[in-house]
Amino acid sequence: MSRLVTLMLLLSLVTVLFLASCQQEQYTREELLVELDSLETKFDWLGYRFGLEQWDLYTTGRADSIDFYRELYNYVLSDDGLPGRLLKGKALLSDEIDLRRWQLMYANVLLGRVESDSELSSLRDSLSHIDITYRAELDGEQKSAAYLYKRYRTSPDRTEREKAYRAYCSVGDEMADGLSRLFRMRNQIAKQAGYTSYMSMSFKLRQLDLDGYLALLRRLDELSQEPYRQIMDDARTTLGGVEPEIWDLGYAYAGLQNEVDRYFPADSQMVYIKRSLNAIGFDLDKLPVY
Repeated sequence: MSRLVTLMLLLSLVTVLFLASCQQEQYTREELLVELDSLETKFDWLGYRFGLEQWDLYTTGRADSIDFYRELYNYVLSDDGLPGRLLKGKALLSDEIDLRRWQLMYANVLLGRVESDSELSSLRDSLSHIDITYRAELDGEQKSAAYLYKRYRTSPDRTEREKAYRAYCSVGDEMADGLSRLFRMRNQIAKQAGYTSYMSMSFKLRQLDLDGYLALLRRLDELSQEPYRQIMDDARTTLGGVEPEIWDLGYAYAGLQNEVDRYFPADSQMVYIKRSLNAIGFDLDKLPVY
């Protein structure tokens, strides 16, 4: 009797697996497009909500709902069968726009699953909090990054410029160890997925040429060497023969920047910014930007 029950259970299991495989094979183009629409809507909405939470964190030091939206994001990506369905469904598409949408959603899903790793996302959020809320000390007082930035670029006192610049960059000391750990964790997860690094994974999923990109950066470096030397020579002259450091360059070129700014008043720039964003489908008035 027990052998009969066991046989029946095995047959039931085989039947379930067969039906599941048949259902998977019947994944249609319409179902794929609905899934792409759903993913795009969820990613857009969650991105918007994250933007609002980040703004609250930046302006108040608090973001009460950021963990809630993080959990929603992780839930969207928690379906282990999602990457396989999308990969298999690609063969159902022929339209160029649909294929581009598939590429973007597939990349977002795979990269998002890396980012949704609980340990990694916790570390990344803690680093983001440091970056946003950090206040450096200058002359015994805590100063905002905006204050320090303006100080090191405009102060006529070279010693003050250096002090302000070093304070401005001191947030890097607070984040260095965490960032190193974050990079290592991303690379380890990417290697488990068959890629050499997280950067390589990101470029390949987005169908970008990493080698070509790095070659372009090297070429830009070569082409900019002579203009860079000229800039340094001009700054040296402006500073009275002093060898310019990075905290000197903004001050040395302050006059030129003011001349350029005269042609781009802020009021007129907002018109161009809104027009440009509208042309690519973004309404600035509805974005979490103030």
